[in-house]
Amino acid sequence: MERCDMTTQSVLHAVQRFLVNVVILVLVSVLMVVVAELIIRWRLAIPSDYLKKIVQIDTSLVPAKRLRPGLDTKFRGAYREFQFQVTTDTNGFRVTAPKEMNARLKPEIVILGDSQTFGVGVDDENTYASALSGLIGRPVLNTGCSGYNNYEELALARSIISYLKPECLVLAFFAGNDPYENYRETSSVTSEVFSENTGSMSAKIKNWLSKKSAIYNLLIRLRRYGWINDLFLRTGLVQDTPPAELEIFTNPPSEHAQVFWEATRKPILDLAGLCRAHDIEFMVLFIPDRYQVEDSYWRQWVQKYRLDASLYD
Repeated sequence: MERCDMTTQSVLHAVQRFLVNVVILVLVSVLMVVVAELIIRWRLAIPSDYLKKIVQIDTSLVPAKRLRPGLDTKFRGAYREFQFQVTTDTNGFRVTAPKEMNARLKPEIVILGDSQTFGVGVDDENTYASALSGLIGRPVLNTGCSGYNNYEELALARSIISYLKPECLVLAFFAGNDPYENYRETSSVTSEVFSENTGSMSAKIKNWLSKKSAIYNLLIRLRRYGWINDLFLRTGLVQDTPPAELEIFTNPPSEHAQVFWEATRKPILDLAGLCRAHDIEFMVLFIPDRYQVEDSYWRQWVQKYRLDASLYD
C-alpha cells in the first residue's frame, strides 16, 4: 500500500513538473515574441504609421479624408527606406514648389490623385506637381491624398471647382488600385464577389496582423525570396491567392475585373461632365503600377503567388 502511494505521488510530482515546465516555456516564448516585435518595430519602422500622422478624417469636409493642415514635418517610411519632408497649407493640400509662386497665385491646374500624386517618399519640391509647375512656370495645386479613390476625388472636385475655377483639371488615374478601391466604395467587400476571400476569419486576422504586427510584416517581406516563399506555402503559413487589385489585368477580363471597371466608369464620366459644365479642360493622367513597367518586379509577383502569367496582360 505504501509503495502504491509513493508511486502515485511520483506521478503527481512528474505531472506538476511537466505543467510548470510548459508554463515556463509558454511564458518565455511569449516574452521572446514580444521582445522581437519591439526590436523589429523600432529597427525597421514596421508596420508603418506615418500615414496616420499625415491623413485625418474631418467630417465637416467633403470628402472627409484629408491631409492634416499646417504640416511642416519630416516622416520616415517603413524599413527606413526613405525620409521625406511634407508641408501642407491651411486647407490640407500639399505645398507645391516653387513655393513663392504657388502661394501667391491662384492655381491654374488642379491635380486629383492618391499616394502617387501626394508623393509618398519624396520632399515637397520633388512631387510631380512641383516638377510640372516649375517646368511650365504656372501655379499647380496638388490635392493628392493617400488612399483616395475616384469617388473621393470627384467629391473633392465638386467642393473646390466653383471657387478655384482652374483652367485645367487633371485626374491622375492609378491602375494599381483605383478600380478596386472604386468597387469597395460602392459595394461591401464581403459581397458575393469576394466573400470567399475577404470575409473569412483568416483574411480578417491577416488584415489585423498587417496593421499591427512587425513580425508579420517582416515575414511577408521575406516572401520575395523564392525558397522562403515556397516554405511558407508548403507549411500553410501563407496562401497563394493573389491580391484583388491584380484582377484588372486579367486577359480576358475576369468577372471581378468587369465589376471593378464598371464601378470606375461613373466617377470618371462625372468628372468629365463637371469640367464641361464649368468650361474647364479635363485630362486623365495614367499612372502605371510598378509591375506594369518593371519585369523583375512582376516576376516576383508571379513567383510569390504562383501565377499563370499568360492569364495577365
